[in-house]
Amino acid sequence: MEFGILGAFQVSGPDGPVQLGGAKRRGLLAYLVVHAGQEVSPDRLVEELWGEDSTSGARGTVQTYVSQLRKLLGKEAEIVTRGRGYELRLAAERVDVVVGPSLTVTASGEHAGFPGTLSVGTEATAATIVELVRSADWSRGVVFVNAHGGNRDAVDRAMTTLDRDGRPALPWWPCIPGGDAHAGRTETSLLLALRPDLVHLDAAAAGETAPLAVIASRLRTVGVRAVAPNGVLGDPRGATATEGERLLTDMVVELRAALSRWQPDDRGRLR
Repeated sequence: MEFGILGAFQVSGPDGPVQLGGAKRRGLLAYLVVHAGQEVSPDRLVEELWGEDSTSGARGTVQTYVSQLRKLLGKEAEIVTRGRGYELRLAAERVDVVVGPSLTVTASGEHAGFPGTLSVGTEATAATIVELVRSADWSRGVVFVNAHGGNRDAVDRAMTTLDRDGRPALPWWPCIPGGDAHAGRTETSLLLALRPDLVHLDAAAAGETAPLAVIASRLRTVGVRAVAPNGVLGDPRGATATEGERLLTDMVVELRAALSRWQPDDRGRLR
């Protein structure tokens, strides 16, 4: 069974497209597909499907949708009860992907002046990326998932070298329309979804709120501290875990779509 997440969500089985029914039942399955292998609570599904318009009967409707989807999907994609929620288990999972370690110290010179900042600079970051891809010649290609704007020059330099070498590498950047640049509502919402124990919303304060396009040149020349003394480029007030979950879901969908478009060439390398 195949799940299409690029464009309109669709499911195909051995006999062709699977008719999923209404928008909310389709939306429920799409959310479980993005979070396959994870427990998803009924309350989470209610919030995703109805938001502020949910009623007292929404949880019962979720149970009905799950029951209907179980009959449609069969054994190739089972929705099982896990804890107090549901989990989508796929009969076959990808075994051709290896997740490597994160590069946690890269090019962050623009944050100099704030205690705790570590940086190895653009040249070292670019060289590290190039050598990592060269060493992974046993693979069909290497994907770099990067969410740090300070790495832009390093990634561009590395890709130029790797393209010249004929090494298959895909740099992927999340794109969040209207998102702020650093430590604002966008990043704070994401962290609330991932590590809420690290967030102290009672200390949230706005910093420089001008769009990144307006302040980008100043950031490059004088750094973050001179532009925003508190280190915040945006306004974290109003951030929520719910918004963070939505952003994460959108990014997962976009990344999967990017990978699905990366096709092997005649040598079996991804292009």
